[in-house]
Amino acid sequence: MLIFWSADIPKPSATQTVAVTLKQSKYQPQSVNALNFSVPNIQAGAIALTVPNIDAALKTMLDVEHFIVELGGRAVADIEWTGGLAARAKLSQCVSQR
Repeated sequence: MLIFWSADIPKPSATQTVAVTLKQSKYQPQSVNALNFSVPNIQAGAIALTVPNIDAALKTMLDVEHFIVELGGRAVADIEWTGGLAARAKLSQCVSQR
């Protein structure tokens, strides 16, 4: 599961399914269903996306990553990071021991 937190993401009183568009670095935008939820005492709302499996997640991890999550036609999360290959190596090592 991939979870995005942002003050621009709605904070529903109960978890709900929402349609979002995920834009990810070099990949085509994808329209998917996601879970929108909130946690008490956290100022940001959350959008959770399912990942088919850990192998799929590892395969698509890039060293420099940029995600935009759109809800209702507007960006509610815009995040990027570096060091994805090092994170992928650590995650791969971790899951190989299961």
